[in-house]
Amino acid sequence: MTALLRYSKVSSRFIFNQPVVMRVDNQATAGEPTCDGSAAGQMYFNTDNSTLYFCDGTSWMSSANISNDSVTGAMLAPAVAGAGLVQDGSGNLDVNPGTGLEISGDTVAISAGGVGTTELADDGVTAAKLAADTAGSGIVQNGGTGALDINTDGTTLTVTGDTLGIADGGVDTTQLADGAVTYNKVDAFSIDTDLSDGATASTFASSVAVKNYVDSEIGALAAGLIYRGTLDASTNPDLQTQSTGDAYVDALGLLENYSKGDFFKITVDGTITDGTNNVAVKAGDMIIINKVVQHDSINVLTDVDVIDNSEAADLLSAGDLSSGQIFVGDGTTTPNPVSVTGDIALTSAGLTTIQDGAVDTSDIVGLASGAFILGTDGTTGGNTTATMSGDVVMDNTGATTIQANAIGSSEITDGSITLADLIDRNVTALIAPEYPNFTLHADGSNNRGTLESDNDATSASGGKNYYKWSSNRPGLNDYDLVFKWVVPENFQGFQGANPIQIDFKTETTSGADNALDFFLYDATGTSVALTGATGLTAAVADTFETHNLSFTDPFTSADAGKPGRSVFDSTRKVQDLHT
Repeated sequence: MTALLRYSKVSSRFIFNQPVVMRVDNQATAGEPTCDGSAAGQMYFNTDNSTLYFCDGTSWMSSANISNDSVTGAMLAPAVAGAGLVQDGSGNLDVNPGTGLEISGDTVAISAGGVGTTELADDGVTAAKLAADTAGSGIVQNGGTGALDINTDGTTLTVTGDTLGIADGGVDTTQLADGAVTYNKVDAFSIDTDLSDGATASTFASSVAVKNYVDSEIGALAAGLIYRGTLDASTNPDLQTQSTGDAYVDALGLLENYSKGDFFKITVDGTITDGTNNVAVKAGDMIIINKVVQHDSINVLTDVDVIDNSEAADLLSAGDLSSGQIFVGDGTTTPNPVSVTGDIALTSAGLTTIQDGAVDTSDIVGLASGAFILGTDGTTGGNTTATMSGDVVMDNTGATTIQANAIGSSEITDGSITLADLIDRNVTALIAPEYPNFTLHADGSNNRGTLESDNDATSASGGKNYYKWSSNRPGLNDYDLVFKWVVPENFQGFQGANPIQIDFKTETTSGADNALDFFLYDATGTSVALTGATGLTAAVADTFETHNLSFTDPFTSADAGKPGRSVFDSTRKVQDLHT
């Protein structure tokens, strides 16, 4: 469908008496109208792409081809909104540029209430923007009472240049930080330094006043013993660190102290200390604190009394002193006898001396069915000829001397003396070729060579008998010498150091030419792990040397009479072998 409309440049208006293309459908098939000098000023609307075209006398120009920024403010009527300005149906103008809006050369007038908290950016209002009487960050004014609250959210509020005025009663204990009130903040007239004339409810007692008062009151009390426990003096306990549970107050606070009459019992001999001085004490002693003293200032030389209870404890073990006689003296004078009832137990670990003549044979009892004294000839003699039945127990921790001829063969139980009690436990068994219980054994491969026995009569070898194995075959060839050794009677085990020694020599010192391996099996045929028993070569070629073998001994006395088994495995040119 087409309609012609002509735009007159002369009259600047559309003329309807000339045809203008109003719409073109299906331009792809119908084609667009002709644009030439005669059609200049005509326009048509293409419904395919919803675009309006103008004919400039040569070609059709799309309305979308209007260049950016070609429409200036001067071209707009005064009431027309520009880019980012949207005018609603009521005539209100909204600014929505999508980017920052910058206004220069004049101020922006905003109606009252036009800017709320939503329109203000966070932190957009700084201290410089506030009037002198306006509350700042962290300061909240109560709208009802006008009271000003400070809420700095955990940060410190610093007041400089002037003092902070607080209404009377405005600060109570809740607002005061713990420890904020120090000694010098308290009015001097409120501190009482002397409690001897009493105390009042309106003053504070100083720690010195409290200490002096407590010390005077405790000192006035009748001293009594207070048991504080035991001390192991072998560990050198420090009295400055022992706990008593008592305390007093001084300028440093609440401290623990000793009371007069505190005492400890010593359980093990040793010393006590105050960190500097030491005092020796014995088990059973009591150490008593003789005054009120602070723990960390106690002196064991002046503040502690040591009561030696060891003699008293020994005396109490004597029992009822009512019949019999004991003498207590210095060994030279004899005081009046003391009567006792019961037995006297001499338990001293050292020598106990009995006064000469204090005991005669009639006073000795309890030795089985009597007592006897052996004479120098081994027979009973001395002051009595009484015999003894039962066992004699010699319990002396030192040596016990038995008189010569005092013990005969009839006093020795049959079979009680073993071979181990009579002879040296270490016995050396020398086994030389040709070995007893000996055989040869080929292990099944590389056993080509010559084995012979011989003797080396030189003084250097000591005239050794030996087996000699030699082989000219390539590679290592070997042969086994096997013999059984019977574990002897009364056998206890091999000695710890060097239990087995082998004398041997090899033609060269190279293990690639010749080497010796030694194996040991117990009575059950189980292999014994040996140290230093394989790949043996002489340190000096063609020279006898002694080699030590070690192992964990599997043999015990239970193996006595049973055969063990040893194997020598000679490899290639192992020559002049001797064990």
